[in-house]
Amino acid sequence: MKNETKFQNRYRILSNRLSGWDYSNEGAYFLTLCTCHRECLFGEIINHDMVLNDYGAIVQREWIYSAQLRPEILLDSYVIMPNHFHTIVHVVSNQSGGCPDGLSGGLFGGTSRVETHGCASLQNPVFHQNPISQQQPISHPPLYRTPKSVSSLMAGFKSVVTKQINIIRGTPGKKVWQANYYDHIIRNDKEYERIADYIGMNPELWQSDSLR
Repeated sequence: MKNETKFQNRYRILSNRLSGWDYSNEGAYFLTLCTCHRECLFGEIINHDMVLNDYGAIVQREWIYSAQLRPEILLDSYVIMPNHFHTIVHVVSNQSGGCPDGLSGGLFGGTSRVETHGCASLQNPVFHQNPISQQQPISHPPLYRTPKSVSSLMAGFKSVVTKQINIIRGTPGKKVWQANYYDHIIRNDKEYERIADYIGMNPELWQSDSLR
């Protein structure tokens, strides 16, 4: 007889996705990825600036390329840190930047603030509170990734970065990222500005960063 409780969910990987939410819905999303065991792989903070190494340059290049591959994705503010990656992305049905019911403003902040040097620059950043504390509670993962969705984007991005880094360091199959990532659905302009400011200030806050 098969023992249904043999492993007692020991090997189940929990998800941070919001239960019942379709992540192919239009909207703005704050996403955070951490390296496996929070290993500092991507460079170092020098004088409050993030200096990318070769692995960090791979993360930057592949992130920018991700949007070129996916017309439903618009990139916004992002920062590559030594052991994690914060970003805002917009899922749109077309390049006009539409937005679902309950979310206002299309592309929050008026225009997309995508940068290409690993840390989004912002004018007069103000840090109000750590937005990670508001990210979604753990729920069980879906068995299927919706095409043209945040989960599909992240799976592809994590996979290609892992493959390229492992080729360089000669470690085929070694994990680069944690199995999961954190997400938060951005609801309005005020929340967008707070999170974008937090992303911009991340290198300055490295010494007190909870993700170190």
